[in-house]
Amino acid sequence: MMKCKIVQDLLPLYCDKLTSDESNEEIEKHLLECEGCNEIYENMCEKEEIDIDIKKPEKDIKPLKKIKRSTVIKIITSVIISAVVLFVIFIFVFYGVFPINSDKLDIQLKIIDTYPNNIYQIEKDNDDNDDVKETKKKEKLIIAITGDGCDTMRIKTESEYDYLEDGGINVHENIILYPILDIPFSNHTNTFIWSENVDNINQNDTITIHCKDRDIKYNVSDLLKEARDQNN
Repeated sequence: MMKCKIVQDLLPLYCDKLTSDESNEEIEKHLLECEGCNEIYENMCEKEEIDIDIKKPEKDIKPLKKIKRSTVIKIITSVIISAVVLFVIFIFVFYGVFPINSDKLDIQLKIIDTYPNNIYQIEKDNDDNDDVKETKKKEKLIIAITGDGCDTMRIKTESEYDYLEDGGINVHENIILYPILDIPFSNHTNTFIWSENVDNINQNDTITIHCKDRDIKYNVSDLLKEARDQNN
């Protein structure tokens, strides 16, 4: 029969099932007959069960950690998507992306006196080299472009210049009108005003309105003639 000291040394290996079959047989015989060794063996078994119970929650926590990580990722993704959607809506509604349609344009023409209460003098020489004063009023062409049904518009303008050999300049105005919703305290308007002194208008000056469906090009001289006809 095995001695208690030897059995107690083998018990840890026996509990971990690392002993041979022959050793297991001898250990088990000894445990049946030796109350002290059997008590040590039972204490070892109880400790091992406690260790197993303590480790189990760690295994159970891993799926919870995965679920928590997945939830956080979903929340962050939802916040980012919502922010992007709100930004896109803001750009389309309050900043304007698509220009106004041509059938929404309303153009009003008017000629005004720049200084209706004053007359400026133009000096010129006559044949006798005497200074002669010629008086005339200074006129300005006003073009008001309104978006029908638009509360407000974002206006984008760009000027192009043709420099002529005789020193003259032809001006080509490019205008884009974007319908938008008005923001409180904004300085947006639903009317674009273009103006120029009549004396500065050249024959080939143009205004082009880039609409959503097409571009509309006007000759400023033709608009000036139309404005004079309206005044008459």
